[in-house]
Amino acid sequence: DLKSEVDELRGSRHEATAESAALRGKLESAEEAAAQVLAAEESTRNEVSAGEAQVQELLSELSRAEENCTRESEAATHAAAQVAEVENARQALQEVWRSELTAQEDEHSEQM
Repeated sequence: DLKSEVDELRGSRHEATAESAALRGKLESAEEAAAQVLAAEESTRNEVSAGEAQVQELLSELSRAEENCTRESEAATHAAAQVAEVENARQALQEVWRSELTAQEDEHSEQM
């Protein structure tokens, strides 16, 4: 009969409304989850960008340190060469002094 059909349609409409509300809730949850994912993705991109900038700065520092090391190594090599020159000059001077001392001793011995 017509009344039972109307009741059945009302029941179906209530079920459809409840299902629609449930689906709306799921859609809102999915939208919130998507927004969180997008926010996390943006945050990750920012962190990666900051990390890349930090890596570039560290690479620049490393390059400067390598340049300083090279300069200091060259300076140390130059200083070592100068020390060797001074040592050679000292030894040569010491030999001259020994020769002079020996000559003076010989001269003194001859005079006596």
